Amino acid sequence: MSGGVGGAPVRGLLAPGTMVGGFRIQNHLASGHYGSMYVAEEPEGERKVAIKVLHPELVSFGEPFIRFMREARILDLVRHPKVVEVYDSGILADGRAFLVMEFLEGEDLGSYLRKHGRLSPARSVEILEAVCDALSHAHARSVVHRGLKPSNVFLCSGEAQRIVLLDFVLAKLSEHNSIELTSSRLAVGSPSSLAPEQIRGKPVDARTDVYGLGVLLYQILTARPPFESESWVAVQHLHLHAPRPRPSRYAPLSPLLDEVVMRAMDPDPSVRHASAAAFLDALRRAVEDLGERAPAAPEPSAASAASDAIENSSVTMPAVAVYVDVRTAHDGDEDDDVVLDATDAVLERAGQVFTERGFQIALETSSATLYVRSGSSDGEMAPRERLEAVGAALALRAMIAEEVPAGPWLRVNITLHSGRMRFRDGRPLEGELLRVESWAPDAPVGDVLGTERAFSGLKVESEPLAEGSSLLRLRGLKADAMSLFDDDELADDDAQAESEAGEAAAGGLNDPRVMHLEMMAQIGRHTAGIVHDLRSPLTVIRGSLELVLDNTESRGELTDSERKILSNAYQCAEQMTDMISLILKASAIKSYSAGTRKILSVGDLVDNALKLVSKELRRKATIRVNHDGSSWVFGSPLRLTQVLINLIVNASQAIPKRGRIDIETCTTNDGRVLITVRDNGVGMTPDVLARVFEPYFSTKDAGEGTGLGLSLAHAIIKEHGGEIQLSSTPGQGSSFIIDLPAADVP
Repeated sequence: MSGGVGGAPVRGLLAPGTMVGGFRIQNHLASGHYGSMYVAEEPEGERKVAIKVLHPELVSFGEPFIRFMREARILDLVRHPKVVEVYDSGILADGRAFLVMEFLEGEDLGSYLRKHGRLSPARSVEILEAVCDALSHAHARSVVHRGLKPSNVFLCSGEAQRIVLLDFVLAKLSEHNSIELTSSRLAVGSPSSLAPEQIRGKPVDARTDVYGLGVLLYQILTARPPFESESWVAVQHLHLHAPRPRPSRYAPLSPLLDEVVMRAMDPDPSVRHASAAAFLDALRRAVEDLGERAPAAPEPSAASAASDAIENSSVTMPAVAVYVDVRTAHDGDEDDDVVLDATDAVLERAGQVFTERGFQIALETSSATLYVRSGSSDGEMAPRERLEAVGAALALRAMIAEEVPAGPWLRVNITLHSGRMRFRDGRPLEGELLRVESWAPDAPVGDVLGTERAFSGLKVESEPLAEGSSLLRLRGLKADAMSLFDDDELADDDAQAESEAGEAAAGGLNDPRVMHLEMMAQIGRHTAGIVHDLRSPLTVIRGSLELVLDNTESRGELTDSERKILSNAYQCAEQMTDMISLILKASAIKSYSAGTRKILSVGDLVDNALKLVSKELRRKATIRVNHDGSSWVFGSPLRLTQVLINLIVNASQAIPKRGRIDIETCTTNDGRVLITVRDNGVGMTPDVLARVFEPYFSTKDAGEGTGLGLSLAHAIIKEHGGEIQLSSTPGQGSSFIIDLPAADVP
């Protein structure tokens, strides 16, 4: 037996050599809801065909049989180069209907998207031109497809690169004398792309397929359906009542493309594009507009400059962008969790590398992030600033290769571009760098790439990505690349240098706080390099101890004292492994990734953190919780829970014998969520308060702490757009207040 839908076995498969309609069956290809598909050929071997045969258990049901036979009639009616061609149809001796169709080599769009991820807007036009051409031809003959989905669009291999629309088994003839198979209580179509009128059993027309085109475009641009659920009923409910998600929510896309999809997927057919041709025209215009270069910003007059300063504080500046795009071009053999973990690991490390170097997140999806950093002048982006971005990209590539466990299916595109962007209040607002689809590669390359503007004037080794491509593949840095950072190129004349020195003394580079932070960053990086080299020998030590313990234990060769010594050594090795992990995380403390985020109940966060706190700690202090039950934040549940546990543990350790810990939450009128953790312990002196968030600083005795907990907590809250405030009085206790932006109630 072979697998059918959902992996279920299919009964009654035709054996190789069986004759059907004058063709000899070679092998079984696949099975669907209505039938099984075979490859067959003429006895003389002159022509290969595909034959679809109705499942034997459906022969006694009138509707599937009629649908199957009607597909042959419809395919004959809508003969078109972009519609699969039918050669013959008939009925086998056991009553099963069959269709003989042209054999296509290649793969369906659904399979392609699963392997390669989302496609570019330009490629979506190429595919949908063929689909819309086929649909327009069908609509002119009163045929509505009703089953548009990626698996019904076939991408043929070979020089022709033909795109073919498949599977008209759900198609409907809107003529008065057509066979009517749809009752008012039956929704016919693909659940992932059902138009509301299909779900309600209402009359359908060309605009029903326009809805399907909108869903199809959404899936091409994002590699995911607009609505997902394990329940078909839930998906239908979402298509009927839920707001349509914009594709740009999951991929870096222009609002122009959002508009095309949103109109096509409108619940009201009268609002949609009137035809497949009108839909295609709107899509073409949107993509053509994306190809236009943004007009250069004019030099502002004094009046307009003042207006800009007043209105939203927006300003146009040079910037460099790095787009980290994770592609998982696997064959489906890898576990989904493995793929997701690898993707998260790459994006977490990208956050560490780029936010530490002053980049901001401009766009973020589940598999890609766009980082942007503005220049230090109003002219072009300085070569040394672009070279710093190149160095960061190379560092990320090396980190991924060393630290992310994955197979050859993982492809990470790290693409650099430089241009001008408009910023508002220091945040990226608009500009060509945000139109990633116009400069980043669509294919999964798995390397560091850049545009000519990104690499111009830099001493780097690069080569064209492909013949005729404007993208360059980075091969490495030239031996004298770092000369861009020579003092004589960075220094200006004496007057300018004196001015800069004055600014630094007033709070810039010579500010003791800045110098201390830089010193701590250098220490962190140096420490990380040392402990990283300890991991390999430590792994050997742990493995050897484990092997000795296992082998000698089974043979009874150890005395109790020897077993205890080896067990203690193994436990120490495990503790050292944990310590190394903590130190490596702390080496990038300023950019500790916030992980996957969602809207969270603050009350649930507190309750979950308390569940994870040890019983011994809870016995040491009476913990009183007072939360309003209506506070919500947007963040990583794992990271924020980690922060709360850390603060609760610190509060407990500050209590000598037995005391009290109060946890309170509230939402302020100005849209902030405050989480307070207060203890009545020993408190802190002013000198300790000044250093409490420094990496590696600890007030605990040797062996009782790493000095990493509060620094990690501080970094996590900062990356969530918040602050941690601390007040303390010696002998009276301490109070930590987490201040986070409030989120809307889901």
